[in-house]
Amino acid sequence: MALSRWSFDEGFRWPEELMKGFAPFFGSTVGRSAGVFPPINIYDDGQAFLLRAEAPGLEKDSIEVSVRGDQVTLRGDRHIETPSSAANYHRRERESGQFRRVVTLPQAVDADHISANYKNGLLEILLPRIPEAQPRKIAIH
Repeated sequence: MALSRWSFDEGFRWPEELMKGFAPFFGSTVGRSAGVFPPINIYDDGQAFLLRAEAPGLEKDSIEVSVRGDQVTLRGDRHIETPSSAANYHRRERESGQFRRVVTLPQAVDADHISANYKNGLLEILLPRIPEAQPRKIAIH
């Protein structure tokens, strides 16, 4: 009996291959590895949340940010041009089209003091906590 090397990645590839077979029925995004767009990180310093989203290639005017209670919504439209109409994809991981990403924060934020900045493909949104949600140090007498 010969032993063979088994990779975790190889062992779970069949569901991806199966889903690719259903792609014509569910649209063109089934089985693609583009992931969630835009990828984000959220930091918390106790006073505010800082949301950083990677959105390379987007124009500032094509991104919309809205906040309602404890939810932040990012919307936009990403266009990716092909080199020519005769070109075929060899590998396709970047998607184009409209996106919508909703993130729920642990607490509500102060909508009147939110600020956003977009530079070099990085969107930064500073979301201050409402005063009632900020940590307070209690003096002991």
